[in-house]
Amino acid sequence: MKKYFLSGIFIFLLSAFYSNAINTDTSQWQDEYNFPDQQDKIATAICNSATRLFKDKNDLTSVIMVIPASSTVEVIAADSAFLIVNYEGNRGYINSEHAEIKKEVKAVQSDAEGYLRTGRTVQRTKVSRMEYLENKYGTSVARRVYEGKIWKGMKAEMVKDSWGSPLKITSRINGNIIKEEWFYRNTTLYFENYRLFGWKQTKD
Repeated sequence: MKKYFLSGIFIFLLSAFYSNAINTDTSQWQDEYNFPDQQDKIATAICNSATRLFKDKNDLTSVIMVIPASSTVEVIAADSAFLIVNYEGNRGYINSEHAEIKKEVKAVQSDAEGYLRTGRTVQRTKVSRMEYLENKYGTSVARRVYEGKIWKGMKAEMVKDSWGSPLKITSRINGNIIKEEWFYRNTTLYFENYRLFGWKQTKD
């Protein structure tokens, strides 16, 4: 009898230790990326430009693939510079400036009979393009972007907000430098590490 009693205590302590270890690991992972796991939310992001999926965020040559613009990716975690995402079965890092996180929240509503049912996805209030740009960049910069202006030092995302998506993008990676050419109808824009540094007028 004593043998069974001691065995029961041992199993109980082992289970408690194992459960605590799992909870601790999960908590540490969430704290590291500041991206809590919420069962009532589906975290996705829309790529606002073609972006590279890196295996290692500290090695810009570790490109797994290029994710096309307007693609939807599943967001696993985030820090100040990168998102950890899943795309078509591939997991890696993308530049956080190249995607806009969308948190689709499934609301639970109550009808007149008092029964709970799953509501539709919560929709954001629509705002004008100028209001959107002001919230994103501030009034002064938003006005220039709204008027379709470009200038050296602009981020790639800002250029896209000003001129829209290019007809074509070509890119080259040389060490830690990523160079891109964005082709519009009459102009080619040149980027280095996602910053505009020049442009050239082209003929039709």
